[in-house]
Amino acid sequence: MVEHPLFSQRLLVLPERVLIWKEAATLLVADLHLGRSPAHRSKGLYLPSGSDAEDLRQLTELSQHFGVERIIILGDFFHARSGMTEETYRVVGEWLEGLSAKVILVEGNHDRRAGRYAPDWPLEIHDHPYREAPFAFAHEPQAIQGYYTFCGHLHPGYRIQDAVGARHRTKAFWFREDHAILPAYGSLTSLTPVDPAPKDTVYLCADEGVVRI
Repeated sequence: MVEHPLFSQRLLVLPERVLIWKEAATLLVADLHLGRSPAHRSKGLYLPSGSDAEDLRQLTELSQHFGVERIIILGDFFHARSGMTEETYRVVGEWLEGLSAKVILVEGNHDRRAGRYAPDWPLEIHDHPYREAPFAFAHEPQAIQGYYTFCGHLHPGYRIQDAVGARHRTKAFWFREDHAILPAYGSLTSLTPVDPAPKDTVYLCADEGVVRI
């Protein structure tokens, strides 16, 4: 875990692929892609089940450990309409019921296509960027005048080479001049290599913690 200060606010960058906004007792997370496994199985592609429940369990533990009052999901909470199975509804419903924190979803492109929220879910949904000075919260990377924006969508990652020459890819946080892109939280999500500018800051999610490069 490292602290990344912005506009006199403290942001904790965690290797578990989330940010903690300390002053607002808020956890930021992007791209869970819940229901990805059943969506792929419906097309004849096997992905292991159970990852959704495990990802959500870890979010609960993180929210409790840091005493957060809100979780803001930066889009793509869900993966596809075909992944909105009874099991997906059950897992998400039980997770929301067990949380003490409020959950805000800024819809992403996959959420809009999935399009089936249970009416009794305690979920505050925004279909446009959500603003709370000095920050804004969106799905797709964008500049919003007067705010620093947190977003997802790109699934940023980074290629590294170890001491014996083997190449690896790892998820990463990418802080740019006017916005930051969070890594995809979901266990089964893909990576897109980042190409940082000289003034950008990239944090790698490593087993031993967060590594700044």
